[in-house]
Amino acid sequence: MADFQPKSFREQIPAESLLAQAKTIGNLPPEDRRNSIGWIIANSFIFPELSIADIYEAAYGDRNGREYWRGWFAADWSSMYEFGRMLVAHLSKTASIKERQQHSQLMQNKDMPYYTMLWLSSTDPLQGKLEKRVCKAFSIAINNREGWIRGDIEHLPIDYAHLVNLSRVEVNRAGAARWFFKHPDFHHLLPETAVLTLESDDAPKAVRTTPAESWPDGASPPLRQGSQSEAVRFAFMSLFVQGIPSRGAMTNDHLVGVVQDYLKQHQLPNASPDTILRRAGRKAS
Repeated sequence: MADFQPKSFREQIPAESLLAQAKTIGNLPPEDRRNSIGWIIANSFIFPELSIADIYEAAYGDRNGREYWRGWFAADWSSMYEFGRMLVAHLSKTASIKERQQHSQLMQNKDMPYYTMLWLSSTDPLQGKLEKRVCKAFSIAINNREGWIRGDIEHLPIDYAHLVNLSRVEVNRAGAARWFFKHPDFHHLLPETAVLTLESDDAPKAVRTTPAESWPDGASPPLRQGSQSEAVRFAFMSLFVQGIPSRGAMTNDHLVGVVQDYLKQHQLPNASPDTILRRAGRKAS
């Protein structure tokens, strides 16, 4: 494989250098750490011998990258462009040898240094193809007015084929991850290690570390210890990305039913109606 790798980029940033960088990010804040690893993964595309698991292990000591994915799946907001680029970076690592050869030949014909061309998908058929897959998913979510999207979606360009056109829209990363995870047509766009993290018992812990709920009427529900209460909190953050609906928008009985169905579906501890309503800042009626 090494015969078709762009030597200019290997001279600038060899694979060993990328791994060395991954080992030095341990003291960075979580967001900077996540973004740094994302950059390393993106730039490791032309090194088929350097796996994403190698990068995870160098950075976190875990070849499944659970901490990396928990950072991505926290319930806060990023631009749709940033979230989409993350998906494209991981998808590119699954490219075939033929696709890597075509990509390498294209980049070798450019006058600019390789690293400045790496993610210009308008000049790169492979990256453009991957972007279109991700943008198709985003376009459906935008048209459906999914609750994990915010921003001026009314004035977006008609062409959703390029992520740069979606840079002014934000996604709640926890909501976006679970939408991709559940969607039968786009589940495959999530990397396997991301799916493993979402499916693991640790997934609720990853989400509940970030206090992102927006409670109705300014109510502050009591912070009660116990698996039922924490399971309900996790359900709220997954189901209601923009905040728990008011009682006028969703009755108590409806809210209880939706949450209990979610807990059952995801094999989380069941919760009583009183627990659910208390965590929603409502009084049981």
